[in-house]
Amino acid sequence: MPLFFPRENARSQLTTDHGRTTRLLIPLNVCRRKNFYLPWECENERHGYEKCQYDE
Repeated sequence: MPLFFPRENARSQLTTDHGRTTRLLIPLNVCRRKNFYLPWECENERHGYEKCQYDE
């Protein structure tokens, strides 16, 4: 997984409270915006993010 730095986090308007899930949340939000929030378009990204949240 790519690492994201404070500049990317600031651009994405995320807080540091997300911890390790930030690296998955940024691509998920990009996918959601690109696909007009259609739930079936970003299933893989969403599953990875939700699993990371559960594990954390």
